Amino acid sequence: MRNLKILVFALGFLLVWTLTPAFALQMSTSAKYFLDYTPPETATDPDTGSSGTVSSSVSSGDPQDFNGIAASASGNDAGHIAADANYLLASGGMAHSADASVTWSESYTVGSAGNYSWDFNITNGKLTIFDWCSGPIMRAGYEISILVDSSQVWASAFEVAGGMVGTTTTQSGTDLGGVYFADDPTWPNIMGYEFSSYSGSLNLGYMNAGHSFDLSYTLNVYVGGPGYETGAEAYFGDPNDLTGGGMDGELKGGGTTVPEPATMLLLGFGLIGLAGLRRKM
Repeated sequence: MRNLKILVFALGFLLVWTLTPAFALQMSTSAKYFLDYTPPETATDPDTGSSGTVSSSVSSGDPQDFNGIAASASGNDAGHIAADANYLLASGGMAHSADASVTWSESYTVGSAGNYSWDFNITNGKLTIFDWCSGPIMRAGYEISILVDSSQVWASAFEVAGGMVGTTTTQSGTDLGGVYFADDPTWPNIMGYEFSSYSGSLNLGYMNAGHSFDLSYTLNVYVGGPGYETGAEAYFGDPNDLTGGGMDGELKGGGTTVPEPATMLLLGFGLIGLAGLRRKM
């Protein structure tokens, strides 16, 4: 009879567990560029990939060889996202713009009542402008946003525009503390902003057991310019190495478990069954 009681409780626990909603993870990426030819040339790549990783990548020419434009983005089910957009044209090319975006989204169901927060990290970011002819205006920027149930709860955006004639910046939302740099000894006529690690925590408030919500975050980087004797790059992390920077987050918190109605009902059935078994004994 003791073994029968253990079996009843085990079956009840298993049924409660199977009724708990599973996490629903979604990821999407996009990479595109626009070349100011006649007629204009465009390329777009939506997300591809498998085994918990999605990515997008487009390129024309080779930016490392002074004649190309590229954009790439990636994300994985561990919560890491990264994106890079760049062009470098020193031989009469006509790049216009490139951008890369990645969104990570998950549906959570709280297992126990308590106060919850979402802790996140943003690392390894840089906006760079390359200028060899002291005239054209280039731009490089990023946009990061965090949404809970489709409502924006945190955002940060920054753009640097200009060249050797001077630069201007546009910033909104949270300031990630970018540091200006210029005259790189390796590459003359380079200027821009570097961003060190930023850690944040969003207070999601008190939630009852069984409460469900959606959380997502998006990273977008972009560059633009006339494309002759100029260049620009914007990135956070390395899309080819998702653990080396970019952005990631983790849900934290909780408290004492509060039985849900379904749990209470199953527990009641279990107690009724055990009472019946005891009377038969």
